[in-house]
Amino acid sequence: MKKLLVVLTVLVMATVANATLQISVNSDTGVSEITVTTSDMVTLDIHATETALAILVMQGPGSLDVSALTYKWEQSNASVLIDPDLKAALEEIGYTGITAMLSIDIVDASEPFTIPNGLVLDGIKFHCEALGDVTLTLMDGSANVFDSAVIHQVPEPITLALLGLGGLFLRRRK
Repeated sequence: MKKLLVVLTVLVMATVANATLQISVNSDTGVSEITVTTSDMVTLDIHATETALAILVMQGPGSLDVSALTYKWEQSNASVLIDPDLKAALEEIGYTGITAMLSIDIVDASEPFTIPNGLVLDGIKFHCEALGDVTLTLMDGSANVFDSAVIHQVPEPITLALLGLGGLFLRRRK
C-alpha cells in the first residue's frame, strides 16, 4: 500500500510539472513569431493543461480586444486592464514598455471536475497599430512564464512601393 501511495504521489507531481499554458496565433499552436502588416488583425487563443489564473502581457504598439471571446467553461472570464502594482512589479524584473495586460481566470465549476486539456479561451483579437515588434508573454501571477510570441509589424506592400517610388523621384530631381 505504501508503494502504491508513493507511485501515485510521483505521478501527480509529474502531471503538475507538465502543466502549461500556451498561446496559439491564428489557430496555429507552437508559433513563437509571426509577421503581419500594420493594419492586420491577429486572433490569439489560450490552450491549457491545468486550471489557472494567468496574465497575458503585451509589450509594443497594438491593442487587445476581448469583446468576442469564447470560453470552454462559462465560469471563466478575461478582462483587459493594467494593474499599476503588477505593472510596476513586472517592470522591476525587466518587462518594460507594457501597453496592455489581459487577466485570465480559467475556471471549471462542473461536476465532476475536469482538468482542461486543449483550447480554453478563443478569440482574443490583437490589432496591429504601428511598425515595430510586439511581445506577448503568458505568465501566472508569480511571473512564471509559460509561453511567449513575437508579432513583427511591417509596412503594407503598397506603402513600401510608394516610398520606393517617392525615393526614385527625389533622386531623379537632383
